[in-house]
Amino acid sequence: MALLSRVNGGAAQGLSWRQLFLLFMLALMLFALLRWQPDAWLASQIQAQARQHGLTVQYEHLHLDGLTLHLDHLSIRSGRMPAPLRMDLCTLTPAWDSLLKAQPAVRLSVDGDGRQLKALLRWQTGHVAISALQADMNVALLQPFWQDRLTLPIHVGGRLIAAGDLLLDAASGAPVDGKIRLTWRSAVTDITGMHSPLGDYQLLLKADRASGKSWLWSISGGSSPKLSGQGAIDMAGPLLQQWRIHGQVVVQPGDGSNTISAMLGGKAMTYAISGALLNPRWQTRAGAH
Repeated sequence: MALLSRVNGGAAQGLSWRQLFLLFMLALMLFALLRWQPDAWLASQIQAQARQHGLTVQYEHLHLDGLTLHLDHLSIRSGRMPAPLRMDLCTLTPAWDSLLKAQPAVRLSVDGDGRQLKALLRWQTGHVAISALQADMNVALLQPFWQDRLTLPIHVGGRLIAAGDLLLDAASGAPVDGKIRLTWRSAVTDITGMHSPLGDYQLLLKADRASGKSWLWSISGGSSPKLSGQGAIDMAGPLLQQWRIHGQVVVQPGDGSNTISAMLGGKAMTYAISGALLNPRWQTRAGAH
């Protein structure tokens, strides 16, 4: 041990702080290359998680550019999705600032088909932390999801903006903590050829730490109609299909004179929401509010 200490001490004295820093960075790069081998990572992480949640994940090409992993033409699908989720490009890059703190982390970036997403993913004991989440999507891409649930041919437009932080259970993928703000910016509908601007809407999701299995939600905004409401989402199981929602939403005609305001007849309506999150029941409660 004394001999080892003398050797290490002599090596340190013979190297400048810049050389030591370069050696340290080289060790980090080698660690990252070993940690992020494409075949092992995709096989043990993506496919395992995909099977657990009933998803099929495919990609056209995978390659490394330096320490950045690229997945070209990525496709994610399941039996419950009306259409596959497609991404032109998905990139993963080691987050050096987190690695310097001995915290394995990666920066995720997704582009394609009217969607953009960026986030920092950090691995913690039993959890995956998603921070600095920024997402932007064309709302029209969600048209197939709700069209089967509507009796009228309603088309929507605008941008869906998401920002916030999440903490996921590493085993199940279920969110256990966090806060997310969703903004439907420049919302617009087209009902039977009638183009109707609606304004901007905000949906706030926040983990209910007291229960540990629920998320609180509140909605507000819009010009015509105006929305306000709140409630909770109960995670009754690990799958999204098992989650339940309850609460109420108040819809007010607002100042405009578009198709939806005309359908309300100039009166505020209160709706109780209950049932499955992916297929909730809407029940009229009161007239004017």
